[in-house]
Amino acid sequence: MKPDSNEVATTRAQSERYAGLAIPVPTAATYDTVTEGKTGWRFVLTGRWIAFLVGVLVYAAGCVAGVAWQWQINQQIGQFNATVSRNFDAPAVPLDRVIPSLGSYSPSEQWRPVTVTGRYLVSRQLFVRDRTCGSDTGFEVLTPLVLADGAAFVVDRGCVAASAANPNDPSVTAMPPAGQVQVIARIVASEPAKGSVTASEATAPSGNQVDSIDLPGIAPRVGVPTYTGAYGMLVSQRPAAAHRLESVLTGRPTVDASAQQGTIFATILYAVVGLVIFGYALREKFRFVNRFDPRLWASEWKRIQRLARKPYTDAEIEDMLIDGYPLANIPALEAATRRPGPAELD
Repeated sequence: MKPDSNEVATTRAQSERYAGLAIPVPTAATYDTVTEGKTGWRFVLTGRWIAFLVGVLVYAAGCVAGVAWQWQINQQIGQFNATVSRNFDAPAVPLDRVIPSLGSYSPSEQWRPVTVTGRYLVSRQLFVRDRTCGSDTGFEVLTPLVLADGAAFVVDRGCVAASAANPNDPSVTAMPPAGQVQVIARIVASEPAKGSVTASEATAPSGNQVDSIDLPGIAPRVGVPTYTGAYGMLVSQRPAAAHRLESVLTGRPTVDASAQQGTIFATILYAVVGLVIFGYALREKFRFVNRFDPRLWASEWKRIQRLARKPYTDAEIEDMLIDGYPLANIPALEAATRRPGPAELD
């Protein structure tokens, strides 16, 4: 929009009024139809900037929610690793000291070694399919151990690779020791249910297979009262089995939390960068809307003078010698050290 003669006259009058302050006032106006006439910070109340502000608040809330979520996961990983560190190599204790009843289980006892004595119920042995076994896929072998009181404690004795077993009946390579057995096993919580077994599947050659170590679902298939809160992952047994199974665990089951920590840092960084960009845009708009305010120009002119008096860097001097002409801040320094008259500003 081209300013009319009255606006130009007003601008010139302002130039003459502030000429003694050596403050160059623009002689032509650039208009924004949204914020026109809204000096100070009143432009923030326009629809455009309210929408910007709402967007920034939603963005910040999303970053906060993301950090809180990742922080919660990081705390859970820390608690899990602390439990493993405390229990994994602890001395073995009798089973009833850790699990006093069939359905009881405390997460704080995860991976705690326990001692159990009983006889393996081979006829009710089960195989968890589609499990990692070394570098292969295979079956984890679950064998109920019947204790002196008649209750059964499920023991995960190890795994059988699919390449070393009959896919329909892996039991031929996974026979447990006969007679009374003394077992040391680590406590592991029951897994969530996964899939289901119909009556026809239970009578099929693969009817001794399950999809997860879901103890409440496994208990009816054992046929005797069974511990349903947790099972045991075999550490050792006496006597040993004729065919040694491959261990499911290859070391401490700790979890690396670096991914969550990196995500937390990155989300905080994104939030800071977004807020800085919004703050910069807000400041630039404020300076544009209030460009005729002498107080704003006075502070801006002081900043220009400070920049003009800064000593040259070695790189700047090298550029000046190569290019063959003075640097741009020499005219700025000259302009900052003299007082222009009204005729020059006009």
